[in-house]
Amino acid sequence: MSNSGPEQDKALAVDKSPLVAETVSDLLNNAGFDAEHTTQYQQAQESVASQQLDVLVADIPPNHPGPAIELVRSADQADAAVVVTTSQPPADLPELPPDAVVLQKPFGKQELLDAVDDAQQNVQQDTQPERD
Repeated sequence: MSNSGPEQDKALAVDKSPLVAETVSDLLNNAGFDAEHTTQYQQAQESVASQQLDVLVADIPPNHPGPAIELVRSADQADAAVVVTTSQPPADLPELPPDAVVLQKPFGKQELLDAVDDAQQNVQQDTQPERD
């Protein structure tokens, strides 16, 4: 039997820890997303460039943030909702897109889903025409 319901939002979870990446992906799948995960920022960058991604949840590692920041900026430019996870204080992060939602580690399931919802609302607000 095929799923004839509405198309699921595509999501990608990226974290250097395979367990964290897979857990976030599983939580998103259970919440109704079509989610995948990777530990490779270059692979994630290729996914952002090659497919319509609706949600990106990406960790910003403190010791080597460059590829993660580039990924976050690319996803934001592609109108994906962006959630940045980090173990760093938010003030220590490099400049992020204004629509990105920062989620401090450790976090729970509901905190993750709330952050994804907030990020999706930020994108929707940016894509709606302004009214006078």
